[in-house]
Amino acid sequence: MGRAAIPLRGIILASRSKARRKLLKEAGLSVRVAYADIDESRLKNEPVSKYAIRVAYAKAKKIAGRGGRRGCPVIIGVDTVISIGKKILGKPKNRAEAFRYLKLLSGRTHKVYSGMAVIDTKNGQIFKDVTISKVKFSKLSSKMIDWYISTGEPLKAAGAYSIQEKGKALVESIDGCLTSIIGISLPKLFRILGIGTLTS
Repeated sequence: MGRAAIPLRGIILASRSKARRKLLKEAGLSVRVAYADIDESRLKNEPVSKYAIRVAYAKAKKIAGRGGRRGCPVIIGVDTVISIGKKILGKPKNRAEAFRYLKLLSGRTHKVYSGMAVIDTKNGQIFKDVTISKVKFSKLSSKMIDWYISTGEPLKAAGAYSIQEKGKALVESIDGCLTSIIGISLPKLFRILGIGTLTS
């Protein structure tokens, strides 16, 4: 990759996601976490891709506005949105909603939008982008859905499934970036960290 313009240490992840933090740690990045409490409501008629980027940037910008943390000039904001047709599936509120989500996804292909914003507060550089992947579910029986809900995973994840955990049993195929579906596109992030200049 060559010499990185952004330090591989001194990074703040503006997210509570344990999955994202684990991905970054396993990739060799030293990351601190600072959660940004923002309004994540979607604007009227806002395209999903722009929505994911806007929220990711708002998270990073809020932490950067606090001054980040000493020795951590790089802020990463990420937002993952699961969409099927015109419907966005967030974290289900209860088991009944989780069942409806999984029934809706059963046997169909949905899209996972992973918006990412990286702010280098030291140099004033900003990078914003979105990764779009497709996930096809197997045809799920009610018994299979009930089993998965019994694991407790569906209530913790957008779209009611975690592809990196037991939820992988529901997936027939993916078209795109696996780490992006889990929580953050590592290939895209490392390209950002390894190039000389960021562009918005």
